[in-house]
Amino acid sequence: MITNARNSDQKIAKLQSDISDLENYVALWDSDREDSSLEEMRVTLEELHVAEEELQLQNQELRDMQKILEKERQKYAKLFALTPEGHVLTTATGIILEANLAFLELVNFSNEFLINQPLRDLVVEGQQVLFDELLTMSVQFLSREMSLQPRVGSPIFTEVSMTPIAGKDNECLYLLWVYHDVRDKQQAINTRIENALLQDHIDAQKLHMQLEAEKTISALKSEVMKIISHEFRTPLTIIQMAASNLESHGDQLTEENRIQKYKSIYLQVKRLSDMLNDISLVVQGVGSIGSLKPLPLDLHTYCEKLIHVLSKENEQSHAIKLELVDVPETVIVDQYVLDLILRTLLHNAILYSPAGSDVQFLVSVTDNNLVFKVVDPGIGIPKDDQALIFKSIHRSTNVDARPGLGLGLKIAQECAELHGGTISFMSAENKGSTFTVTLPVFET
Repeated sequence: MITNARNSDQKIAKLQSDISDLENYVALWDSDREDSSLEEMRVTLEELHVAEEELQLQNQELRDMQKILEKERQKYAKLFALTPEGHVLTTATGIILEANLAFLELVNFSNEFLINQPLRDLVVEGQQVLFDELLTMSVQFLSREMSLQPRVGSPIFTEVSMTPIAGKDNECLYLLWVYHDVRDKQQAINTRIENALLQDHIDAQKLHMQLEAEKTISALKSEVMKIISHEFRTPLTIIQMAASNLESHGDQLTEENRIQKYKSIYLQVKRLSDMLNDISLVVQGVGSIGSLKPLPLDLHTYCEKLIHVLSKENEQSHAIKLELVDVPETVIVDQYVLDLILRTLLHNAILYSPAGSDVQFLVSVTDNNLVFKVVDPGIGIPKDDQALIFKSIHRSTNVDARPGLGLGLKIAQECAELHGGTISFMSAENKGSTFTVTLPVFET
């Protein structure tokens, strides 16, 4: 358009020169002379003036159009420069002619450096063959995945589209490449993939844990059944033998022997009953006891009766030494829960201590808490077992053939917690154990 305006100016100047020459020639011609040639020149001169005016008009129209086109060019140049997507204009062979700011920032190169450079050089090596194929076809495409190698840093994942710009005869003159930075999109995809892999790993871990739990439960069931079978068999055998002896030879036994047999049966039945209660509490949970029922309790009398009952059940003549320090005569507690705790601790102290030894049973009040301590001189708890003694079906490695299901301490701990208290211990193998129960005193 600029070239056309310049050509028009040249034509006007030439025409004006010709008109001036013709006017000078006519002026020199004899005005009194009538000549047809002179008339023709005058007509021609008039026509030239008309042509000059038309050319002046066309030239003005061209200049107006030139201004409009320059505004449009500036407008699109600004859009090209400031559009958020990377735009690159290349020759049909892929040589960079112009790149906008977004593309320059994307690849971290200056415009001066990129001009006249092959766009192919910015494509990562593994995708240059794809770029060559797209360049050769010179056919518009809307989206291809392509990574660019910036001046520094890792390759940039992009989506690129290309539009050929044709000239006369549909010959491709330029290629316009538009690059979309999709690193955030790729990062989102990578994050989803990572999350999916992580979830798969978590699911696999859960499945593994479930399988391990099932194996543990299966092994635990087997161990429980083994222990229950063994622990139930012994009292049942004793009961059977005592009952059979009474049935077959009852009339031949002395009164003392018969009482001893009946006592043996009673103790073994109680042992079976206690084991069944323990199993029920572990299976159903101590919570199955229901809400606490704290009532006034004569603690002195209660402790003495508890010792008396345990002493009658004790066949190895252990002495339980009771000591009460500053304990009020009446306290508010749930006797059933307290009974489960103390019976377990005193029973264990007797079971795991040498025959005829003394077990210390200390009761006191500290900071408005009832404190019960059971101290025994028994086999103690090995260090490796101490972290496990409050687990179900766990028995220390040094208990040998002593009877038990390994449930008592688990129940005692849960009962103490149900009562708002705690249970702790200190022990060393072959040096005895001290178990301490702390329970809050309910207000009257």
